Amino acid sequence: MTRKLNSYAILTERRPAHDDEETLLEQILRCVAVAKNTPPTELPPMYDVIDPDALDSLDSACQNGLCSLTIHYAGFDVHVRSGGRIWLIPRSHGE
Repeated sequence: MTRKLNSYAILTERRPAHDDEETLLEQILRCVAVAKNTPPTELPPMYDVIDPDALDSLDSACQNGLCSLTIHYAGFDVHVRSGGRIWLIPRSHGE
């Protein structure tokens, strides 16, 4: 479920992907598309920002602990936590 927390943050609860569910990359694309009110196909390619395989391995690489990462994508700071949440924070115009 994706929801707007306030005028500058968007949060989504996510679950680790299974074969029939969307990958972490797809979840991020969906969240950003919702935040920007645009189809995911109109967003810039994520592979320019991060290796999709490395991103999708976040949950499996952190089975015994909590891992997180932040990437800058499509005007947002995208904060991802293993097995948990995705936060989108709009970046300042000068960045």
